[in-house]
Amino acid sequence: QATRFDRATLISLGGAPPIEVLGSHTEELSINLADRLDITGQTKAAVEQANMQTMADQYQYDYLRNQRGLQGTTIYYNLLRAQHQVAVAQSSLDTAKRQLTDAQNLNAAQVGQKIDVYRAATQVANAQQQLTAAQNNVAIARESFNDLVGRPLTDSVQVTDVPGVNVGVDVTGASAVGAPTTLTPSPFTVAPSEISAINIDQSLKTAYAQRPEILMDQVNVKVAQSGIKLAHAGLEPTLDLNASGDYYPTTSFQAPRKRVGLISANLNIPLYDGGATRDKVQESKLRTQNAQSTLDSAKEDVALQV
Repeated sequence: QATRFDRATLISLGGAPPIEVLGSHTEELSINLADRLDITGQTKAAVEQANMQTMADQYQYDYLRNQRGLQGTTIYYNLLRAQHQVAVAQSSLDTAKRQLTDAQNLNAAQVGQKIDVYRAATQVANAQQQLTAAQNNVAIARESFNDLVGRPLTDSVQVTDVPGVNVGVDVTGASAVGAPTTLTPSPFTVAPSEISAINIDQSLKTAYAQRPEILMDQVNVKVAQSGIKLAHAGLEPTLDLNASGDYYPTTSFQAPRKRVGLISANLNIPLYDGGATRDKVQESKLRTQNAQSTLDSAKEDVALQV
């Protein structure tokens, strides 16, 4: 800062010649430095808490990404299954109608019984009901898929079969009843070594170590625990170091030195805050207990899935 006067300040004592006590102008350059020493570890605890919260957010992102991927895969296969079920239901209805026609012809020729016609008609009605239900399931699965990818719900969708899956191929090679089977069924088998290699305990350990929701909850427990340390700040002492310096290019009666420096230390020891710190500490402890309960619940869910 700088101050410029219109004229000098003069003082006359006892009729003596006047004395100039202040220059025509003054200049002052100041610098101040202050630092709070982390004597109780509050700053370190706050930084650690922020870093752990960032880690927890990343784990939560990974968890949501995995859930979204699983949801997308599930909805895709649900739609694929629903489309195939319509084909199966339609085939069942066609078969039931043929059986009804056969029963009617046999009854008209006085070879079959009337009760067979009624049974065949009942099978046709049931097959029609199953076809309607399958078509409704396709509509629901299609809307779920469109909602997942952000398309209009009523848009048509035809998903592609997984490689190696053949749908609609006659197993017998012919539609006639009693036709010889041309394909030999080969049921899927699992090697005994693969079954014996399954270890539930090891699978649990792997899941606890890799599942992002478990890692997220574990970090959240540590975040809550660090909050207890931060909650004690209200009654912990603080130490401030301050350094300041002033430079006066033009000396005067009020500023006889060109350079003036100051170093100070302030120690603040709180004695009482009306119980605010105690309540904050208790709140942080409850948050820690809640975070631990959430972690335990997540572990139980993962164990059930494993």
